[in-house]
Parts: sequence; structure tokens; C-alpha cells
Amino acid sequence: EVSEPKKEEGWDVGRWEQKDFGKAAESLIKRELKGKPTPNNLATFTLCFKVAECQCGVTNSRGQKKIYLEIDQLECSWEANDGKGKGKVEVTELTHSVAADKIRIKPVFRTDKGQEPLSKEEREPLEAELKACGALMKEVIDKVLAELSAGNLAPNKPEQVY
Repeated sequence: EVSEPKKEEGWDVGRWEQKDFGKAAESLIKRELKGKPTPNNLATFTLCFKVAECQCGVTNSRGQKKIYLEIDQLECSWEANDGKGKGKVEVTELTHSVAADKIRIKPVFRTDKGQEPLSKEEREPLEAELKACGALMKEVIDKVLAELSAGNLAPNKPEQVY
């Protein structure tokens, strides 16, 4: 609970609390992305293996509750559903406030030893499909925020009160 602000020498002195949910958010993001198909079902995310600098929390300041989520870098492996391609996507600066069409997604293709690289005709639709996953990423972020709002995520450590 947040206490009412007090008046002290002309200033509103309030209580400020912060709860960190970064680890729970990271775990939920990894679960949500695993097995998720791309919008036109050309590929499927097989594993989310990196969530760097995941900052997720609730801040209460002067009776105002603010929920936030910021991730510096997210990396997920993917495989083409026709079996003809695989690699990873790198997503940078993913936040609760970014619009889906502004999410930066960089596809990286991988070729196994002895395997022929994809032709331009095979690669281009996959690349476009992977770059168009902003709405899917935003959907996952919104799910984390909804779970946080509903009180379904456990904080990393006890709240900090200032």
C-alpha cells in the first residue's frame, strides 16, 4: 500500500515503491515465444535463448501505479516450416511503449555444414516474414504486462521503499 503524501516545509513528500519483476518477465517471454508461428506461418520460433537487460516492474509514486517493460536485446531461433531454412532473429530495444511497426527485428540465416544456402527466391519471403513479426512481439509484451497487472508474476526480491 502507498501512504498518503505528507506536507513538509512546502513540499509534497510521498512514498515511492518499486518492485522488480525482470526474471519472471524473462521466463514468461521465453515460454510465450517457443513454438510461436510467424504471421503467415512460414516459420516457427523454436527457442528464445537470450533476453538481455530485461527490466520489468511496477512503480508506485504518490499513489500513481506505473508498469513498465524494457528489453535491450532479445534473440530467438527459428526454423522454416518447409524445412528449408533456419537461423535466429535479433530484436533490439523492445519496450512496453513501442508501436509494433517500430520494433526492430533483424533476421540472421544459418546454413549447416554440407547444406546449400537458400536461394534469393527462398530467402526473401522468409526475411520479410521475420521482419514483420513486430505485432507478434508486441502481443508477447502485452501478455507479460497483463500478467503483471493481474498480480500473476512474482517479484525478484522484496519491494524497495524510498
